[in-house]
Amino acid sequence: MKEKSIKLNAIINVIKVMMSIIFPVITFPYASRVLGTDNIGKVQFAVSIVEYLSLIAALGINTYATREGAIIRKDKEKFQKFANQIFTINIITTAISYLIMIFMLMLPTKLENYRYLILIQSLSILFTTIGVEWIYNIYEEYAYITKKSIMTHVISMILLFLFVRKSEHYYIYALISVIAGGSVNIFNFLHARKYCKLRLTKKPHLKEHIKSMIVLFSNTLAIKIYVNSDVIILGMMTSDFNVGLYTVSVKVYEIIKQMINAVTSVTLPRMSLYANEDKEKFNHLLEMLLKSILTLIIPTIIGIVIISKQIILLIGGTEYIQATASLQILSIALGFATIANILVSRNFNSKQTRKTFI
Repeated sequence: MKEKSIKLNAIINVIKVMMSIIFPVITFPYASRVLGTDNIGKVQFAVSIVEYLSLIAALGINTYATREGAIIRKDKEKFQKFANQIFTINIITTAISYLIMIFMLMLPTKLENYRYLILIQSLSILFTTIGVEWIYNIYEEYAYITKKSIMTHVISMILLFLFVRKSEHYYIYALISVIAGGSVNIFNFLHARKYCKLRLTKKPHLKEHIKSMIVLFSNTLAIKIYVNSDVIILGMMTSDFNVGLYTVSVKVYEIIKQMINAVTSVTLPRMSLYANEDKEKFNHLLEMLLKSILTLIIPTIIGIVIISKQIILLIGGTEYIQATASLQILSIALGFATIANILVSRNFNSKQTRKTFI
């Protein structure tokens, strides 16, 4: 298989992330003004709960599978066994995630008030699992992923403008992104036959895979707790209005982080390959990546702090101006989150886990 240009992959991935920026800039100001601060807060609180459940379902599988699968992608037989193992494990973790959700919703807590919103948003967990995006990452199909992402955004935007017209339409707003992303993920699953025929296996070798997955999951969980727990705490201790305010600053933070991570994610399969075949190329690529990230992240943080007020006004409007300070604080976290992501990639050792499917 001919190696694809890392620079071209980075450009394609940046295009995808730019679309992820452009579409929210168009849609979120509309939604925030139509639904109002309280209803935006309700939806975001439900999303925050589901994001933790999604972490359990994901269990670091996307990153782990990308690294491991990139090493054996040229061997169809080995990759088929590996893909079936990963897919089976992902189905198991998804089932566990839903069981936890059902248990949580049965308890007499404040979550009862958000039961239907959480159930709607939870559909994204299943759709993400069957979307098997890790297969496309392994084969560096970033052009395909970009097309899929743009399609999802376009469908979401059309549905938003057609069906979200009043403040009480926040249930429809919650459902729209699930439907758009879900339809594309179903197509992803069918299209994955180009690389392998995904099936459940009786021998997923869970013990051999799970250790490395948990390491990656722990890193993601730590970041998610830092970034996302504040939304849940606000929702539990204060009001939907405060969550709605804070949602704007979190939205901006996530958009910018995605753009920066677009540069690092395209190097992941190649770094895995070089780590086992050519240490010199691996170190050169790592050095280049660190320099590029530092060049991007420092001016980005400074820029956000300086123009945070203008950003909030653009995304949310005057009703959300109180979110300015929280955006400035969150911008500092960009540097730590990005560097941590690279360091985890650098220290990951895949020699042991490859024994399970060779």
